[in-house]
Amino acid sequence: VQPLQFAAIHALERHGFLLMDTLLDFFFDFSRAPFEKISPPQRLNGLHVRLANPEDLPELLTLTETAFAKHFGRYNSDPKMPAGTGTKVYQEWVRSSFTGAADWILIGEVNDQIAGYSVWKKASALEVKHSFDIARCTLAGIHPEFFGRGLYTTLTFEGMRIAHEFANHLDGPAHVSHYPVRRAMLKLGWKIAAARHSFHKWVRD
Repeated sequence: VQPLQFAAIHALERHGFLLMDTLLDFFFDFSRAPFEKISPPQRLNGLHVRLANPEDLPELLTLTETAFAKHFGRYNSDPKMPAGTGTKVYQEWVRSSFTGAADWILIGEVNDQIAGYSVWKKASALEVKHSFDIARCTLAGIHPEFFGRGLYTTLTFEGMRIAHEFANHLDGPAHVSHYPVRRAMLKLGWKIAAARHSFHKWVRD
């Protein structure tokens, strides 16, 4: 639900729906900010960014479990979700990204250790049919040892480098409370285009 839809929000709350989280939708327009004019972020010493391959999946699943263990998204914040459910959701997200749900996955290695990743998707066939010229960053995971060290910013920048070859617009979500991600997106020239609340209600207890 969009934040200004007050009537809908109040109606949901009256009927037992609980607010779980708020996502910001970030948007980038290459026609307004050509990629060549974006200042590259400072890279970590020893960082190598490459495309993922199927052999990386087990290590990425392990990294995802660590990266999202204390996440505050809706899968983690719902008290009726069994412990660990949120992490399993993100692991399944990564697994499905290797089997068609993503078009490319970038991996950041520091001294030959996988420290983070970002998942990207081209416009769907239906979006192309209706002239939606867009690509998306759908998920990213950073190992806690590398939080706050600019790895997410670099992975996003490198994803933009690939995306700008075939899309003029980009979008990607960020949790409203995920301030490092928000700062990274704004630093690279992304703009906040919209916001949306997630509500949960369990129809069977």
